[in-house]
Amino acid sequence: MTTAPPGGITQRLASDLRADPQLGPLADRASSFLGRLAETTFLPTTAEWSVVTDGDRRRVRVELRDEKGWLRADYRPEELASEANMRYELIQLWGDMLEVRSRGLPVRLMEEFFSRLGASHDG
Repeated sequence: MTTAPPGGITQRLASDLRADPQLGPLADRASSFLGRLAETTFLPTTAEWSVVTDGDRRRVRVELRDEKGWLRADYRPEELASEANMRYELIQLWGDMLEVRSRGLPVRLMEEFFSRLGASHDG
């Protein structure tokens, strides 16, 4: 399933995750919250939700990607079952994504500044 709420975040939930009676509803609720959290994003962003197995435990994995980079986090069912904890974890994840984006910002700003400065001296 793919959802693209306004604001540039596209979310995909893997079919095995959607079909999982325990993890599916947790991931659905978490992806809905992430969609609201990221609805004002200016860069197209993709969130890929899947199931990963860690020994005998199944976890929900989310990978966030945009043109600046990517990151991933795995969550135990109990981490997503608590509304407050789920919100905390996803706010932290989104903050980390914003940090990934900002790493190249000073370089781009300086390049733009010198590009415009050079253009103003050429004419």
